Amino acid sequence: MLAKGRYMDLEQIAYPLTSCKTKPNKIMRERILPFLQEHDVKRVLDYGCGRYLRDSAFLAENGFTVDAVDLEEQVENIDSERVRFVKSVSSSINESNYDAALLNFVLQVLPTEEQRQKVLSKVCAVIKPDGYLVLSLRNQRDMKHCVEHQGTPYNDGFLMRRGKQYTFVRGYEREEVEAILSKMDIVEIIRTCDSFITISQKTKLYSILKGGRAIQSPMPGEYAGNSPRKIFGRLDCGTGKRLMKPENRVFFHTLEDAVTQGYRPCNNCKPINEQDFEKIRDLIPEQTLEEFYKRRTK
Repeated sequence: MLAKGRYMDLEQIAYPLTSCKTKPNKIMRERILPFLQEHDVKRVLDYGCGRYLRDSAFLAENGFTVDAVDLEEQVENIDSERVRFVKSVSSSINESNYDAALLNFVLQVLPTEEQRQKVLSKVCAVIKPDGYLVLSLRNQRDMKHCVEHQGTPYNDGFLMRRGKQYTFVRGYEREEVEAILSKMDIVEIIRTCDSFITISQKTKLYSILKGGRAIQSPMPGEYAGNSPRKIFGRLDCGTGKRLMKPENRVFFHTLEDAVTQGYRPCNNCKPINEQDFEKIRDLIPEQTLEEFYKRRTK
């Protein structure tokens, strides 16, 4: 009987099943590489790079700056001749703000949903706003034809023997892939005979002040505010863009959201008129729009 704890204790990534050690697949060469080049991607994270640095070395050879990450035992066995192609090889993510990240055939070898979500969140967190994620997963057709009759059922997948060790593997349906990427903008899902290979874009989130607390929203709202000075204006206000530090900029979905948080309108872009003022006059102490614009803020 298989010792359950042995597989539950996998830190992040098990050993993936792969047929080609050093040459990137056709999708990587003909679809993903051109996409990354066309979208001005420069810095790439390859999480779960594998001991042969297949995709890492290929992208590095094509002009990308690549950081490769995998388990410590994998990193220790990487051929030194291949390491020279990439910027760094490590057992942990040490940078952030990547233009793109690869998560190729990684989630499918993690035995629990908790581990999968942890890895996905970790990788997505270091992709810059509007950056890209390349995700590859085995599909269920591959499981039925190549795995089920050879593997041992375990959790929601199968254990496959690799010498004296076992590798966990799980297949996915298209709907499951879409669910995994539900918080991202899916650019393309490519189905091959054994896999789903996807390209998706990270949704930029804005810090919105709503009801006295900050929430994350994919929409910036109608107004932007300077939090230290308690002034709000239009999103395209030249003064705000030129003088405000990014960390001091907050957003409001509505005019009511801004004034109930104690913000007064910007004298440069004049974001509200008399008609707008009538809608919010019960929410502020000022009796006229002119007084509201002249409010002193600390």
